[in-house]
Amino acid sequence: MKKYVYLAGIVFIILSCKNKTEEEKRDVVYYPSKLYFNSSNLKRVTLQSSDNFIDIIKDVNRIHRNDSLPYIEVEEGNRIVKIILMRSDGGLKIRKNFLTMTKDSVYTLTRDYPLNRLNEVLRIQYENKGRVATLAERAGLVIVEIELDHYDSGERLIESLKMLITNFDSLNAQHKDSLELRIALSVPLIPLPLPPPSEN
Repeated sequence: MKKYVYLAGIVFIILSCKNKTEEEKRDVVYYPSKLYFNSSNLKRVTLQSSDNFIDIIKDVNRIHRNDSLPYIEVEEGNRIVKIILMRSDGGLKIRKNFLTMTKDSVYTLTRDYPLNRLNEVLRIQYENKGRVATLAERAGLVIVEIELDHYDSGERLIESLKMLITNFDSLNAQHKDSLELRIALSVPLIPLPLPPPSEN
């Protein structure tokens, strides 16, 4: 009788493991933090590799306008990364809290760096603690803005996100996972054409 109970227990465990979804089997990481995902106003933005970047931004902005929080999911190795996207339309007063990442560079309010120095620039911005007036006053205010061209693909965005996450995780591990990664999306401003000269 004990053998049957034991065998039934093993079968139950095996069947319950098989019924787990892919997400339950994989680690899930939340940015900025899991606390943000307790909101009932979350709306997922589905990333397709063929999407234009500007269309992704329009979806994000539409969700923000409806008083909801847009988030995306990125598969990275053996984990799923869920990211709430912040608004990037702040004024100059908070621009010092932004670190902008493009396809080939990363810059703060006053300096440009090549993209291969992303880890170093993240460290400079997160560890400033108010020492340099043109950088974030504290780590909790930092927002990393990913700026791509209007017609870059969703695949390009995913590549940028994966690079950012890898570099951020490296820095965060040194801070005992106390940092939060806030991400916003933007496109370069297109200068308006000059008006034709007046004939007066």
